[in-house]
Amino acid sequence: MVAISPNDAWAVGSTWKTATARDRTLILHWDGASWKVTSSEFQDTPYGNSLAAVSAVSADDVWAVGLFHEDHPRARQNPLIEHWDGASWKPVHVARHPGSTSNPLYDVDALSDHDAWAVGWYGDQGDHPLFQHWDGQAWQVVDGPATEGLLTGTGVVAIQPGDVWTLVDGQHSHPWHWAGSAWSPGDDACPEAVYCSLTGIDALGSSDVWAVGSIGQGQATHPYWKHWNGTRWSVVHGPRIWRKTSVDLYDVTMLASDDVWAVGGSFEPAGEFRTALLHWDGQAWTVS
Repeated sequence: MVAISPNDAWAVGSTWKTATARDRTLILHWDGASWKVTSSEFQDTPYGNSLAAVSAVSADDVWAVGLFHEDHPRARQNPLIEHWDGASWKPVHVARHPGSTSNPLYDVDALSDHDAWAVGWYGDQGDHPLFQHWDGQAWQVVDGPATEGLLTGTGVVAIQPGDVWTLVDGQHSHPWHWAGSAWSPGDDACPEAVYCSLTGIDALGSSDVWAVGSIGQGQATHPYWKHWNGTRWSVVHGPRIWRKTSVDLYDVTMLASDDVWAVGGSFEPAGEFRTALLHWDGQAWTVS
């Protein structure tokens, strides 16, 4: 979700159509009084489509990214990018990574009308992180360093043109940094854990960045926070909530250095989903 003003916000996702057994993009707009569904030219495709993230430069410059299937739903996933110009949502052509079968996109962040980043993965099963850049004219693939294992770009935040962070997720998850000319790994794997995942990232500036996700040993996972102070990434400990169930954090948003929110949830043993909302006050994370 992205909020431009108190009466102008966007949320994106998908809705399941039982009659056709496929996903369909869902775009919602907040006008200050209520949420309303907004139509998109790309809502109907033979095998479904969905949106994963949205970012705004202004009221008439909004981007949403996701994926669509042009053949069987379990076959290749194509990149989907849509743009709001103040009047309507329209699909925008996006280049695929050369030689790859799938190119889904999971997050987007726009700095200006000529500078935006989208991330996801390319290959057959999330083989390599995918970076797409908008230069004001077209979306183009930007190559990253060679990688091993199944890796996915899950989150991105653009602070300024030469200062962009993305989250690369696999067996272990860590932030990568764009300094203006190339992507490079910015931090190694999780400490003392069999598994960790970072899925949400936000920043107030070059020396204040938060990333959130989950960390665990065995089958249990717990909330996981990392903070960048301009020099290094540090693990920040928080409360262990609902000790008998696994808890994952999905996203984070920063209002101020002492006002940060993280959201997530957990599936209860009975199968019900329970939401989690945590707050950073500049000193500690607490359950809200």
